[in-house]
Amino acid sequence: MVEGGPIDVLTGDYRAELTTLILAKAQQKDPAAGYVKTFPTQIEQVLGSCLDCGIKIVANAGGLNPTGLAGAVGDVAARLRLDVRVAHVEVTTCAERCRRSPQRSRINGFRPTPTSESAYGVYRPASVSRGAVKQVVVMPDGVRRKVPDPCAYPARSARQGLWRQLG
Repeated sequence: MVEGGPIDVLTGDYRAELTTLILAKAQQKDPAAGYVKTFPTQIEQVLGSCLDCGIKIVANAGGLNPTGLAGAVGDVAARLRLDVRVAHVEVTTCAERCRRSPQRSRINGFRPTPTSESAYGVYRPASVSRGAVKQVVVMPDGVRRKVPDPCAYPARSARQGLWRQLG
């Protein structure tokens, strides 16, 4: 895709309930895990071409550890000696919120056991990517979303001013 035609943004959609479960299990064993481990290798294969063509990269491969994946992508860029800005959107997972405030986590008297759900809107990813020329935006994954998947498309529309923020 990168070399086959004119594109503005290369997106990667890694969101799936099974993927989230796998990432949560990996993070239970190793707190530094929780992102899609193959993503840095995939980025390594296309990052130079994307920079040459002015293509931005947006992916939700950050899973439960977008900070960790952003660091791994930054390491790839440094190893390749490429000047790239790596940004990520940090979220508070629903699981973290329930642990911090158990009274609020009750639903009709039932207290579910949270695992790895996260929620975020479209405007945070859009604000992260606004105005950047060379960048990789690593977005988190999750089961609950405020916008349809993948978030990269509405985020791009919001960044370009095609949507206005409500509220």
